[in-house]
Amino acid sequence: MRQALQTYGERQEMPLVVKAFSALGALLVVIWIYHYVAFIAFPSEHYISMVAKLPTEIRDETRHYDVVTRGVSTLVWSVIVLLFGWLAAFRRRNWARWALLVIFVVAELIPFVAMGVFYLDDPDIQRITPYSLFAWEELAAYARPGNFVVASIKIVMLFLIYSPKARPWMHAFKAHARRATAS
Repeated sequence: MRQALQTYGERQEMPLVVKAFSALGALLVVIWIYHYVAFIAFPSEHYISMVAKLPTEIRDETRHYDVVTRGVSTLVWSVIVLLFGWLAAFRRRNWARWALLVIFVVAELIPFVAMGVFYLDDPDIQRITPYSLFAWEELAAYARPGNFVVASIKIVMLFLIYSPKARPWMHAFKAHARRATAS
């Protein structure tokens, strides 16, 4: 552990894998913002056809709800990735690494759980409601190439921050804090 402190002490340069983790987190936020702006300006044909199937009195309300919901979602996800990424990379908080891991895994499972709940509610899946529109859109999102890129970035981010080259950087903070409290 002594060597880890010398190599990755408080004033030493951050390892390349941790820098790459931070850069990928920022890239992820840029992609999410781009997707949100693209959704507002150019909704997909699938989305337009799904909204067209709704009764006319709730079409505008549904579009407004989707724009607001996706905007809030983009903001929340951006804050989560930037905050926990900053805490993990720059403040060396190990719990932030674990929080990102758990959040990313749970977020990937939510669409499947939502669709399962919707299927249990209506096994024929013929009724179109705002909830079913959300569930179908979330599942359809897995067919878009941009979402494969986002999922790949998340996987690479987690691989980098849990790589053997990042461990001394993360654990040097713990050793330094322990040494500071002991003296």
